[in-house]
Amino acid sequence: MFRRGRGGIGATGPDGAGGTDQVGALGVGTLGVGALGVGALGVGTLGETGEGVAVGSGMVCPVQVLPSQNRSTLGPGPVPGCWGSGYQPGAALTRSSLRTTSPAHRPGTTGVPPSASTGGGITTGNEGVGMDDGQTLSRRGLLRGLGAAGVLSGCATGPRPAAGPPAPTPTTVPATLPATLPTTVPASPSATPSARGAVRLIGDGSTADTGPQPHQPTPRRLRTGETPPQFVVVSWDGCGETGSRLFTRFLDLSVELGASMTFFLSGIYCLPRRRRALHHPPRHPVGASDIGLFGDAFVRSTLAAVGRAWREGHEIGTHFNGHFCGANGVARWSVPEWHSEIDQAIGFVRTWRTTTGFTDLDPLPFDYERELVGGRSPCLEGAAALRRAAAGLGWRYDSSGTAQQVWPRRLATGGSGTGGSGTGGSGLWDLSMPSVPFPGHSFEVLAMDYNAMANQSGGPRGDVARRPVWKAQFRDALLAGFDRAVDGNRAPLVIGNHFEQWNGGIYLDAVEEALRTMAHHPATRFVSLRQLVDWLEAQDRAVLDRLRTLRVGQAPPGGWATFLGHAASGSARG
Repeated sequence: MFRRGRGGIGATGPDGAGGTDQVGALGVGTLGVGALGVGALGVGTLGETGEGVAVGSGMVCPVQVLPSQNRSTLGPGPVPGCWGSGYQPGAALTRSSLRTTSPAHRPGTTGVPPSASTGGGITTGNEGVGMDDGQTLSRRGLLRGLGAAGVLSGCATGPRPAAGPPAPTPTTVPATLPATLPTTVPASPSATPSARGAVRLIGDGSTADTGPQPHQPTPRRLRTGETPPQFVVVSWDGCGETGSRLFTRFLDLSVELGASMTFFLSGIYCLPRRRRALHHPPRHPVGASDIGLFGDAFVRSTLAAVGRAWREGHEIGTHFNGHFCGANGVARWSVPEWHSEIDQAIGFVRTWRTTTGFTDLDPLPFDYERELVGGRSPCLEGAAALRRAAAGLGWRYDSSGTAQQVWPRRLATGGSGTGGSGTGGSGLWDLSMPSVPFPGHSFEVLAMDYNAMANQSGGPRGDVARRPVWKAQFRDALLAGFDRAVDGNRAPLVIGNHFEQWNGGIYLDAVEEALRTMAHHPATRFVSLRQLVDWLEAQDRAVLDRLRTLRVGQAPPGGWATFLGHAASGSARG
């Protein structure tokens, strides 16, 4: 098999020629690092963070898998003739270059911008880095794991399920689609008609209406003078399940901790690479993607993980498709272009049976078009037009921005602007991630793994000796944000993460440690963003307006009983 690289045509070598990839298992019949140089053999080694080496033109070319934030245009890397190697020429990553003085990202807010406005940023270079099944996820991933939720301030829920079985072992799949699709599709074992009523297949049987989602809490209004719970939302961008099985890791943790999470699925991860011509991204060539596409094996494992996540009570949102950022990215898209992107993201999920030819997988147990009520844009860009599009579709929230750690508000009708003081408008809820204290720094950092990494090491392969310090620093940043809220205004803490092994996986470990600590506090409720919206919309507006008057970290004057004693007087009991 041949792959076209920047240097010409290179042969992709046999599976396993360079050893075992600790992050993503090697692909079916091909090595996970492709797109090599002129005449280069696709052999080499794969590192623990998805990096590898490709032998080309008599030189060793580093192949790095880097996120899109702070990315500039694709260019040659530090080794002559090696394209897509990760860094722009002369792009020294200093702390000053990782911050901007714009209002949204000045020191004291997020610490590092979510997109590329600074010079010499990080580039992914997908044309120089193959996306075979052996490669780790190149950008947004998704976190998993929290616990201690029994009531959403009175939200009762049933017992959590036991940890599900591991994802099915990849099997050989047909190279072409069958002439006809199966006329019957087996229902999910957890959604059989005898257990939950009739299962209604949708379209080609890729998805099915199996009834209400299980394990959902029932929200209620706060009682007069009642202390609000401390909501913690763990959200993940991308949500592909690769050989590293990070999706499964955090699904298992969520079962242990009794947590619900939000998984922002990149719809393109349900479209196999061999069918990339079905992807028509706005303002980009047909089949283009800045995060690549999966081979059949990882499409299969991603579908299995998504189905399990929904059955266990987690939200499946969207991270859209090709993850285009920067000057030619989503920030320039119009409302109609966002509609096209959303339609395709939903379509890839609803037609995987046709595009993959898989006949041995259960349908996803939900109607994605109906279940989808919110998302997060690539690099947090393009929010203005996206929110207008989302509001027109009846979505309930958006998480494509940065915020202070205060109680959220609704946007004005149409999705742009705010609704004034208090809970305000009748549009989307703005559930953006907040900045949190950053130990050892004079500024705060966005509550997201990537932003911590960018400020600590500037890339995914930082000094090994410094990694324990960086892990503790990110863990303590999340805990500082939690402590500030739980002892102060009780504003929800929204955390963003990726299924990535950056700096040896320290950010995943830090998040897990932080969540385990938070779970010990009796006020903690680990919820999805959708569940948070359910709770907010169940409250008396006067109560939410009162909560909105509390500043970052401000405890209620006179205590909660006094502070909410009058505001909640008209609220329903129970």
